[in-house]
Amino acid sequence: MFHTTMHKIGSVLLVALLITTITISFFAATHSAHAASSITINGATKYQTMDGFGFSDAFGPASTLQSSSATEQQQILDLLYSPTTGAGFTILRNLFPSDAANTIEPTSPGSPTAPPIYVPLGSSEGQIWLAQQGQKYGVKQFYGDAWSAPGYMKTNGDES
Repeated sequence: MFHTTMHKIGSVLLVALLITTITISFFAATHSAHAASSITINGATKYQTMDGFGFSDAFGPASTLQSSSATEQQQILDLLYSPTTGAGFTILRNLFPSDAANTIEPTSPGSPTAPPIYVPLGSSEGQIWLAQQGQKYGVKQFYGDAWSAPGYMKTNGDES
């Protein structure tokens, strides 16, 4: 399981590297060279503040990690969250399911002024677990969004 996960991560990184290389090559081929310019960089000058760096756990990869062995979990969590042995991510984005089986509001309350009828979230696909693991590493920023409005709010009646 760990090797499969690492192979998938490696494949994604390789594809990203290839896309970056192709983009840079295309950019270099389509833009003419200009005369050399002189620039000065002052690393002490701040123009914006970064809140941190993070990743998205949308579509269930955390459930695979959660079902892995404790050793594999620790290795991957360290690679994600550890500032000394990993990427040191400080932000986690989650997906709130919007399909009828997993949304917190699967049916229309009847009117815009009627109180909503909420139900417990079906499956978090390991997202809650991964967020709790991130908290242990000091992650304090969590974002979440629904992929779509519930189907009853849309003219086609479907969340997709």
